[in-house]
Parts: sequence; C-alpha cells; structure tokens
Amino acid sequence: MGSFKLLTSAVDPRFIDTKSRPALAQTFESLENGARFTIVVNHLKSKGSDCNDVGDPDTGDGQGNCNGTRTMAAEALVDWLKTDPTGSGDADFLIMGDLNSYAKEDPIRAIQRGADDTAGTGDDWTNLVARDFGPYAYSYLFDSMSGYLDHALGNASVASQVTKVAEWHINADEPDVLDYDTSFKPNAQDALWAPDAYRTSDHDPVLVGLELKATFADLKRLTLEYANDPTVAASLLDKLVAAEDAAARGNTSAKTKALNAYINQVKAQIGKTLTAAQAEQLIRIARTL
Repeated sequence: MGSFKLLTSAVDPRFIDTKSRPALAQTFESLENGARFTIVVNHLKSKGSDCNDVGDPDTGDGQGNCNGTRTMAAEALVDWLKTDPTGSGDADFLIMGDLNSYAKEDPIRAIQRGADDTAGTGDDWTNLVARDFGPYAYSYLFDSMSGYLDHALGNASVASQVTKVAEWHINADEPDVLDYDTSFKPNAQDALWAPDAYRTSDHDPVLVGLELKATFADLKRLTLEYANDPTVAASLLDKLVAAEDAAARGNTSAKTKALNAYINQVKAQIGKTLTAAQAEQLIRIARTL
C-alpha cells in the first residue's frame, strides 16, 4: 500500500549506493484485519571486489572486502527504518535480502543492536534464520563451504508474529551446469536447463510466514477510512479510545463494555455510513482485541 521509499546516499551518506544497491521499503496491509507491516529488501556490497577507493580495505579479519561499507549501510538502514520511511504508522518491520554478510559478522550485529547501537534493549532486531534454524543454516555454497548471506531480520514488534522461516533449497545445492547462465557452455550443457525453480540463482530464497495481529491503531485507521460521516467516525473513535485506555489499565470489563458499544454502533450504521462488508470487517477485528 502506498508508494515505496528508497534508502540512498542522498538520504544517509553512510549508505553508499554506488557500492550497495538502494534499499527499497514497501508497506503491506492485510485484507483480512487491516494489520500492516513494512519490508525492506536489500543487496549490500559484495565481498568480490575491494572498496579501497572509499578507504575500506580488507583488514584480514575474515570478513572480506568492504566490511566497513556494509556495516555503515546496516547502521544507516536501522536508523532509517526507525523514522517509518513509508509513513505506515505501524511498528512492524522486516529486513530481508542478500546482505553479503554471514550471521556473526559486523553488519548483522549492527542490525541486531538496532538504532540505539546497544544490544539487549527494546529496539533490538532478531535474526529469524538463526532463531529457527540455528548455526547450521545455509543459503549459499562457496568452495564446498556453506553458510548464509541471505537474511530475514525482524524488529521486536514483528518477530513475535513470524510463524516460521524457511530456506528453500532450490539453488545452492544444485550444480552450476543447470543454471540460466549460458556463458562458456557448449550446447549439450545448455540443453540441461529446464523451466523450473531449480538453479534460478546461486542463492536460496528465504521464506517468512506471518500471522499479523490487528491493533487498536489498525481498527481506528480503518474506522476513519470507512465511516463517511465525520460525526459518526468521531463517536466510534471515542469508544475505541475508551477501550484502549481500559486495556492499558488492565480493566477487562471496561474494555469489553466499550468494544461492545463500538460494535453495536457499527451495526447500526450498516447501509448508512458503512457498507455491510465494511461493518463485518470492523466487527471481526474488534472481537479480536
């Protein structure tokens, strides 16, 4: 929903977009309950060529070329997401893509520390691949060694709504001779290519399952969007604010009373300020809060 946003050098000079590809953020909204999340896809600078021109040589610590460039990009990324660049109004964020960094390298640790650059605080990010697969996860093979450069990291808000992460092993385990690259291949090898999922890349894709939970903010936003009478919308919002305040106080009885009043008013507005479908959705969400 809405337009995508890009993180480039113009947004943050730490993100060198002549090295890493611009990061693209897009917000999505569930058609079922209005819950939102924002995903940002990335391809950080590879280890394959140096970054000597920007003063970032291979230091010999095992992290390869351009580690500082990737680390600065990672720091810029979490700082940028802290600003909600797409204007989603929602706290759920996922970082995915080829970060060209292994799980224990500096760029991944920088993301995990979050925008405050301090581990163990509320803005930390979770390495979802490590959480679900542990130390033997892999999405890439190089010289008979396996690991993963392809990541899924979630902030605290979204991590609890991730049902499962999967690495779809359709590429890394397959021989190069099967892939789409026809460079230097004789016709007999080209003929081995097949129009299926296998060896469509040298990296395996990462899949993330989400079960998004609606919030009072989601329901208030949809109520304002659907109710075409400002007076009715304001009255409905008052009831949601009362329910949210009661929930914050731990007063379940008051919360239930306010939500029931909201539901009854929504029902009364069917065919007036709300369509039947809109009312059904609002009531369904209210009953989950």
